[in-house]
Amino acid sequence: MKPRRLRPYLASAALVVVGSILLVVLAPGAAPDNGNPSSWATGRAGSWALYHLAQGVGASPRRLTGSGFGAALKSPRATLVEYLPTTPFGAAQVRAIGAFLRRGGQLLLAGGSAAKDLPLLALIGLAPAGTARLGTTRELVPLRGVPGLTVSVGSAMRLRPIGSGAVPLLGTESTPVAAAVPVGRGEAIVVGSGYPLSNQGLRRADDAQFAILSMLAGPGRHLVFDEIHHGYQLGDGVSALLWGTPLGAAAILVAALLLLYLGSQGRRLGRPLPSGSLTAIRSTDDHLEAMAQLYAGSGDRRQVVARYRDELTASLARRTRGGPVADAGALGPAAPLVAELARGARDGVSGPTLVSLAQRARRVELEMVGGGAPPEEVPNR
Repeated sequence: MKPRRLRPYLASAALVVVGSILLVVLAPGAAPDNGNPSSWATGRAGSWALYHLAQGVGASPRRLTGSGFGAALKSPRATLVEYLPTTPFGAAQVRAIGAFLRRGGQLLLAGGSAAKDLPLLALIGLAPAGTARLGTTRELVPLRGVPGLTVSVGSAMRLRPIGSGAVPLLGTESTPVAAAVPVGRGEAIVVGSGYPLSNQGLRRADDAQFAILSMLAGPGRHLVFDEIHHGYQLGDGVSALLWGTPLGAAAILVAALLLLYLGSQGRRLGRPLPSGSLTAIRSTDDHLEAMAQLYAGSGDRRQVVARYRDELTASLARRTRGGPVADAGALGPAAPLVAELARGARDGVSGPTLVSLAQRARRVELEMVGGGAPPEEVPNR
């Protein structure tokens, strides 16, 4: 391929390389948003590590975006993860979560704002009771029968049980910072701080163990990470990823650059190119005529002389009742002419010599056969 034709491909390859670098530079982790709690966020407050921790223990997590909140909670064999919601819950959403719990679903609520969490807390049977800074605290009651965990909660919201049945997990028995509350056939685990479930908190082994037990994460368990209440209401996970994360912004930027390049290289920009001149397709007659001219111009007449020789000997043989080719005795006076034709077929002859040989061959044939159809007129070549 010519270097000039390679230029568009080299430019495209360079664009892909630049785009890949942008993806690496702008992807989550290069400049994390430390205040974003989303499971796509890799900053300190994000839940990216929680999502992938669930994957690592064999669970099947998925992100919930768009408007299908109630439809995502149809299965009771799932855990809904509400990690530091940033938008309030509507009444219909609260009812959907209540029905989900009563059918046997599991809820993990990591609260950070009493105002936004209040509808869910009231549904579960808890109320906010101020804040406390506890740092690291030991479990009051072993969660799922695993004793001895010390969990880092930092600054946490205290919880006050409204009814009976709440089991304090962390903090104090009267106002715990984490509690397990049965709701119908399901259960809600409420943690008054997002720290032990955050990307930063999950660096500790006990915090990671507490998170796994809180989510009931295990092989085959379905986990639903609510991204609707992190502001991702764009229809599906792909749209949310494209428009709501640095990785998506980088992909959109690369696609825009690629479209601009293709548009700048398109032939439809500017005046149309002139069409090339039409080339007529040569017919068979034209080809034969061209070959005849080429053959005549070459000056090689040996094949013509050989043809006269063969036709003369064959004609003499037929008219003297001989074989396909007359033998030397049957040629008689024509033998010298046949020999001369043979030499001409081997060595070649000039144009005038060819005409002379053709005329002599005609006269000899007429003399020996005594009439008959004469051969065709020989053109002067």
